[in-house]
Amino acid sequence: MKHAIVFTLILLGSTLSAQTIQFKGHTIGETAEQFFSTATIMESGHEPTVAYCAKVLSKQKKRPAIETEGCQSVMAALQGMDAKVGNRYAYALGIGSTRFHAGKLVYMQFTMTTLDTPYSDVVVDMTKKLNTAPQESHVTYQNGFGATFQCRKAAWVSGNLIASVEETNPYRGEALQLIVTAMDAVGMNATSQQREATRPNTLDAVPTQPEKLATSTQVAALQANSEAAKTSPAAAAAMATDGKQLNPQEQADLVKQGLASRCAIVTSPVGAEVFIDGNRAGISPLALVLIRRDHPRVITIKMSGYKTVEKKVVPDGKTIPIGLTMEKQ
Repeated sequence: MKHAIVFTLILLGSTLSAQTIQFKGHTIGETAEQFFSTATIMESGHEPTVAYCAKVLSKQKKRPAIETEGCQSVMAALQGMDAKVGNRYAYALGIGSTRFHAGKLVYMQFTMTTLDTPYSDVVVDMTKKLNTAPQESHVTYQNGFGATFQCRKAAWVSGNLIASVEETNPYRGEALQLIVTAMDAVGMNATSQQREATRPNTLDAVPTQPEKLATSTQVAALQANSEAAKTSPAAAAAMATDGKQLNPQEQADLVKQGLASRCAIVTSPVGAEVFIDGNRAGISPLALVLIRRDHPRVITIKMSGYKTVEKKVVPDGKTIPIGLTMEKQ
């Protein structure tokens, strides 16, 4: 009889090495910038997520509203806001979702479907990973027809790390399913506390979603700012170097060749001035293409009353997402 396996991993603190909870190239606690620097969209030929979302939000791609909202969540995560992002924006993870708090990955869930991953192998592998023996038990499920199923469950405690593997009722399908969930309980708790502190009482007022409204405002801003950047001093300097203004297809070709990178810059608060190699490119949020030069490209982000931020990047075909929470002087 085939079973679905649910695997839950909870990190209760930060003392455990992040490497022990790394899955599919991502680690709980990594920054949104790190996460989205390698993330690709599930469709659209595995296009880098940030580049895809920049086009969606700037109206270069006509997509359903649900995709616009998903891309808004990506930008919100990069901006350091609490955000839940579906795994279609991180193709390598498979079906599931991720959550970000204060610019860091605090939750990830993905589904693995296989026909040859028995429960016992998962228990052995998790035991090796945590170097501690599990406590095993059974959980009883009942389906809509009244049939009951005894499903095995294993749980581990290793320092601040708690992990469990639980089979779920097998009527869900023939293929074996492994649902992997990892979370930083401290970060998730902070997310819940922030939500409780800001949400209106459901008995006193109609609930609002201020963060979603904020990201909706970014859609128009990103479109306008990215369009204005095409005639900025930075664009003029690029044209002087390249001998002409590259069209979108030429830019895309350079990205594919590893000679350029798409770059999305979002800041909190918005409206920071962005300079490329000393030439003003526009204000955040901003999406543009950086061409490789014989020196690292210098991105400078300035805002009155806040500390100036400078980043050196080398365009190599990979997306360069920059999400900043500006620090006051």
